Amino acid sequence: MSALAFNRDGGVLAAANESGSAELWSVAGQTGTQFDVPAAAAGQPIWALAFSDVGELAMADSDGEAYLYQVDSGALTASVVGALRDPDSGDTPAGDAGISALAFGPDGNVLVTGDTNGNAYLWRVG
Repeated sequence: MSALAFNRDGGVLAAANESGSAELWSVAGQTGTQFDVPAAAAGQPIWALAFSDVGELAMADSDGEAYLYQVDSGALTASVVGALRDPDSGDTPAGDAGISALAFGPDGNVLVTGDTNGNAYLWRVG
């Protein structure tokens, strides 16, 4: 696993790995289901996950995009609702590029992303 995040009430855990797959897990039921990663990101290492307080999930990987999902925590499903292209993601010493960190603001209307060049960007997403 390369990225983990709990939703607001702690009932759902999002987990992702460097092979490019991601899952949602019910903490109480200890069951999980894989959710679709956009075709452009398939097979890319997933480096960061973050839940907003309103139930959206952001996922960032080495393709230079942050993907936004609407999560149905009861059904353990996630649907892509948008993507944000990093203006200046660059190469790391390992040869990867992309967004390596992200976090939602307290109201869920702002997402901050950090790229491999050391830049941070604020995005309006709400």
